[in-house]
Amino acid sequence: MSALMSLGAFYSRGTGVKKDYEKSFKCYKAAADQGYLTAQYNVGVNYFSGLGVEHDFKKAAYYFDIAARRGHVAAQINLGNMYYWGYGVDKNWEKSRELYKEAAKNNTNAQLLLQELEDELKTINNSDNSN
Repeated sequence: MSALMSLGAFYSRGTGVKKDYEKSFKCYKAAADQGYLTAQYNVGVNYFSGLGVEHDFKKAAYYFDIAARRGHVAAQINLGNMYYWGYGVDKNWEKSRELYKEAAKNNTNAQLLLQELEDELKTINNSDNSN
């Protein structure tokens, strides 16, 4: 783990230092720029929630996508949720389904999200076919 990641976590939690989300974000961003997977995810979280940086769903989706492509399960779930609801990206349930499916290999929450989405898609398809 990068020293920048540790420092970012300390600032985020207020461990041994005064809690400071801006400093935390700067540390995570620097570590993300160096290719640290968890830092890429954390930068997405900061942009999504607006902690230490201006809230920006598009930038959150960008960083979640980087981490998701590298196998970060929480990033896959978060990006899947963003595609489900259309936050910062065009609403796309198929893309959401792909991300949940990948995350579901290692995560029970993703398995539940995938099942709920597939049930919803079946309901929609069944109502379309009955018309």
